[in-house]
Amino acid sequence: MILVCLVTILIRSKEHKYMELPWLTEARCRTEDPELFFPVGNTGPAVDQIEQAKAICRDCKVTNNCLEYAIKENQDNGIWGGLSE
Repeated sequence: MILVCLVTILIRSKEHKYMELPWLTEARCRTEDPELFFPVGNTGPAVDQIEQAKAICRDCKVTNNCLEYAIKENQDNGIWGGLSE
């Protein structure tokens, strides 16, 4: 599953270049379905999905790295570092 997360991150990267992301090996999301962190919308069932994703992030020790990555790469969709848009 970590490979899926890494591929997702690299595909979403605007520069499409290799990036070292050693913190990713410690990310709690590495064993979760990546789609959980990219809900469609922010009402209805998406509210529960957002809360589930943020609950996973709350117990993660690399949320700062994740959020820093998202800001650097202008990720404006999804849950990154325990935060949504």
